[in-house]
Amino acid sequence: MRLVTSFEAFTDRLSQSFSLEGNLFKTCLFLLLTVFFLLDPVVDRDLFARVAVGRLVEIFGTVPFQDPFAFTPKKEIWVDHEWLAGVVFYYLASFGGDLLLFLFKLFFCFLTLLMAIAIRKLEYPDSKGAPFWTVFCSFTAAFAWGSTVRAQVFTYFFFMFLLLAVSLARNKFKEWLILALPLVFLCWANAHGGFVVGLGIISFYLLMDSYLQQRISKLLLLVVLACYAACSVTPYGPAVYFSYITDALVMKRPTITEWQPLQLSDPNLFIYTIMFVISLTGLINLKNRKNLFPLILLTGFFIVGVRHQRFMPFFALSALIYGLSGWNRFWNRIKDTHVRSCLLITRSASFVLIISALAAACFVPYRLFQFRLNYKGYPLSALRWLRENNLPGNLLVDFNNGSYALWRLYPKIKISLDGRYEELYPESTVNLVSSALNPRSENFQVALKELNPDYILLKKGWGAYGSQHSYISWYRCYDDGEFAVLIRNNCEKTVKSYPAEDQIWKPLF
Repeated sequence: MRLVTSFEAFTDRLSQSFSLEGNLFKTCLFLLLTVFFLLDPVVDRDLFARVAVGRLVEIFGTVPFQDPFAFTPKKEIWVDHEWLAGVVFYYLASFGGDLLLFLFKLFFCFLTLLMAIAIRKLEYPDSKGAPFWTVFCSFTAAFAWGSTVRAQVFTYFFFMFLLLAVSLARNKFKEWLILALPLVFLCWANAHGGFVVGLGIISFYLLMDSYLQQRISKLLLLVVLACYAACSVTPYGPAVYFSYITDALVMKRPTITEWQPLQLSDPNLFIYTIMFVISLTGLINLKNRKNLFPLILLTGFFIVGVRHQRFMPFFALSALIYGLSGWNRFWNRIKDTHVRSCLLITRSASFVLIISALAAACFVPYRLFQFRLNYKGYPLSALRWLRENNLPGNLLVDFNNGSYALWRLYPKIKISLDGRYEELYPESTVNLVSSALNPRSENFQVALKELNPDYILLKKGWGAYGSQHSYISWYRCYDDGEFAVLIRNNCEKTVKSYPAEDQIWKPLF
């Protein structure tokens, strides 16, 4: 009995501490998120192209307007809207490799969540924290940082910085932070295309502030105009850059999952809908016009996120902030009718959280000490063999592997396609490469002849991988069971294995 009493007293103190969302709670949350990211630290397939751009900027001292990596038809001007992210990633990879890239992602993830918690305290100063809600929303949004590191880390960080500045202004605290927004947008517009979301938010806030105050704030109007002006300061000039951004916004991406709508059968849709409904119950208050901004913001992100999955992190992060009132209302109603059950849940959850965090504290240093990104599914051996044992030429490679191929093969071998879809390749080139890699396509032979590559990279699982007869006069000179390389010239034997690339981030140009 004494043991039970001690356990209850201990977990009650824990629950009280966690409800304040102080340093102990934040440490536990971040440890668990770190473990989540460490379980499968996959490499983003576009990261290599970003790093390659950073290398080009280092070599030339400026942002290149013409692409040197691909041999296929390309757009006249290569508008790389993420060039600044590429420079950052290149230097991170050069100095610290896999580990530094991963730690950089963790830093921005945690900083973004810390700002979200800080904003919530500004918006709801009289409310306690909501550890259940914070953990739930944080892990729901965590897929935004799922792969190694992407240019989106800057967007989520700047997005939260923007909401922090807006929150300080909305609640009449320190309005000076909003003056820093033009500088933020200057960096944002050169690091990732998500700055468009930021422009929409700051413009919407100007409208809402004018509506609530019944006048236009001259200072806020100047800040908004300065933000738009800052976004035009890019290496490409405002006309070229905004023309590209406009085209990218309306571009259809039928083969890219994150741009597709959520299906009714997707369990994530159910989770997001529950989050939305709970958040909504705390914001629908016709007497409080101050709720209009978060209400419309949250609703807009939910609708857009359902239509395009990649926008759901904005919704989850917004719900973490503005869903507090709705969550507290929901939880209090349950507690009123199930007091003992809710107390048991709170105690158990607090105990599980602290024990999990302690286990994570032991696991994380060990895992980081021997950290390596997960390169499974990448042609590490195949492309090293191709680079070290063959003459210069052109490689027919698919969308997913093109980024890695250009990083490890240039300048000796050029590639046909990579993930810089909207930046560089017209739709005709994408279709041409896809047809040349698909023997079942009616344009297969025509596309292959038009591209006229010297080498072809095939991945196990594709129809083309097992269709040697489809590539007439091509020879399978390398096949490790995962990837195969076809070459025009005959070879004495098929190489079955080759040492994998061991210095992935060392530039070859």
